[in-house]
Amino acid sequence: MLGANGHPASPLDRVHLGRPAPTSIARTARESSKNFSMLGIFAFVHAGFLGDAARAEVGDYEVDVFPDCLVAKDIPVWQPDPDGTGRAAEVRYTFHVARPLTASFMKVNGENRFAMFASVTPVAECESLSWLTVTMSRRKSFAGFRMW
Repeated sequence: MLGANGHPASPLDRVHLGRPAPTSIARTARESSKNFSMLGIFAFVHAGFLGDAARAEVGDYEVDVFPDCLVAKDIPVWQPDPDGTGRAAEVRYTFHVARPLTASFMKVNGENRFAMFASVTPVAECESLSWLTVTMSRRKSFAGFRMW
């Protein structure tokens, strides 16, 4: 499948940039929210961009538990094209789970940053609305950028 620019479609081709708009998903809100934070499946559902089945491992990481959230930090993952430059790299993810159906992550690849916020609204037993907001930067100076 080709994206708008004639290149192979990227996972970002399905993300609304700018004003958030919901996407209807035919699955439970819980499953949708869980899939957002499952790095291990990237190698299969985003093969060629965010993973490769031959290198599907997720490295060791730490989880901090706070009264109002969970933070899984410094999660190492190898990706064949983590930022659209075509250069493979080991990147680091930090996930922030604020509520059962609300989470965000930041991916760090050298000086590049990519962050996504997701919130899921249950509509019916097996139907949900997914709200996604994305930001990224390839700036060399990224001092002070924080997700939370």
